[in-house]
Amino acid sequence: MSILTYNGKRLIINNSLVTTDYKDTIGTNYESMGTQYSQPRISRLCYVDGSIWLAGTFNGALILRSTDDGSTWTSLGKLGNAGNVNVNLFLKTPDNSVFAFNSTEAGIYKSTDYGLTWNLNHASFGNNTYFSGCINSAGTIFVGCNSSHLIRSYDNGQSWVDGSSFGTETGTYGLCYLDNSIMLATTYPTGNLYRSIDDGSTWSFTTLLASAASLTNIVYCGNGVVLISGSSTGIFRSTDYGLTWTTTGNLYGLTRIYSIKYINNGVVIAGGGTATSTPGKIIKSKDYGATWQDILTIDASAVYTVESNGKRICMAGTGFGTTTGGLAKIYKSI
Repeated sequence: MSILTYNGKRLIINNSLVTTDYKDTIGTNYESMGTQYSQPRISRLCYVDGSIWLAGTFNGALILRSTDDGSTWTSLGKLGNAGNVNVNLFLKTPDNSVFAFNSTEAGIYKSTDYGLTWNLNHASFGNNTYFSGCINSAGTIFVGCNSSHLIRSYDNGQSWVDGSSFGTETGTYGLCYLDNSIMLATTYPTGNLYRSIDDGSTWSFTTLLASAASLTNIVYCGNGVVLISGSSTGIFRSTDYGLTWTTTGNLYGLTRIYSIKYINNGVVIAGGGTATSTPGKIIKSKDYGATWQDILTIDASAVYTVESNGKRICMAGTGFGTTTGGLAKIYKSI
């Protein structure tokens, strides 16, 4: 860590020393970016690079793109040709290529120009719906699908193979690479957790986290700390790389945590709603998900996705539980 002194004040050159003010302010003060989209909801947000962000919509499969850190957005049109299609997932690779997964057509699309243009990368894997994805230490891309399948690419998406599955489960809803070759996966409808210690080559059942639960989010916070949430549960927390689990405390009335994002230095944001979708909330933790504070209540819609550039800027996408109507919005915190 490098510290310079100027007029008696310490100037921090890197992020090794984090002030209380930084943890208090990051991801705290949100404001609407103004534009409302005639889509049921913003289903996914993705930070790409520099000032570039992407958003995908539900039941319309629009790709939205921002080049000014989310202040303004441009619609790039629909991803694919099917009617009511969903952008369920974005995955960014180390070379800044971005994959977008269209659930209804089961299409995989790829952009190599920071999300400006998109090409069909792979047409279908038996009409699969794509739920989750991650990249392991070897660079292998894993994507969780319905029928509990795991598809993989060993060559940055040039080709894909249909790999292992988790028995008769309906879907692989959550996937996450931790470190030291450890990966976690959650399945629906059982709410089972599976663990791999060999970069996803083999998997073993670990525990039943929540019966009949859609555990869609697995987030690694470093130092063995993992958070898991879903559409009918609270937040589960592990401090030993997913071996044992506890539930976190007060979530301020949220019964469905749709999205979690670890920012850095112990700061985590999460968004969700209730069984009736509203009111939606953004909550925040400053201690790796052990405790939470209420940040923002959005009465008219739920929060379906949260994202960060890993520094100061955080965003949230809102919408409704219905498949038609609604005015989705994007909120930004700086």
